[in-house]
Amino acid sequence: MNKRWKGVLLLSLLIGAMLACSKQEEAPPGAGPMQPQAGKEKAHEAMREAHEGMKQVHEGAMAAMQMGKTVYEKTCAACHATGVAGAPKVGDKAVWAEHFAEGTEHLVQTAIKGKGAMPPKGGNPALSEEEVRAAVNYMIEQSR
Repeated sequence: MNKRWKGVLLLSLLIGAMLACSKQEEAPPGAGPMQPQAGKEKAHEAMREAHEGMKQVHEGAMAAMQMGKTVYEKTCAACHATGVAGAPKVGDKAVWAEHFAEGTEHLVQTAIKGKGAMPPKGGNPALSEEEVRAAVNYMIEQSR
């Protein structure tokens, strides 16, 4: 996982913990000693839930990256690993920088619709838009 995703995950976890702590209820006047503990338990439970949510986000991101790698290796690498027909080679930072300027969504739509010598979906019409998006994101991450 790249540094940007790690930073996003860490920041989200921190925000979740802060929100959990801010939700602690103050004990009403005259409440017994058990009331503050209940607030702490709620905060801890909220922190556990935030952690579980972040774990699911992380697992989802890792699954998408693995899907992208698989699609790239099976479909896209035939051209993008070698530069066939002018395909930008994965890892060529200078060439990809020009494409990044157009935005990720533009790259995804180009891959879905095809452009120049590249047929729609890289020549694999069975790919879903999600799979194409994952492959494009994988290639972008390998070319930054």
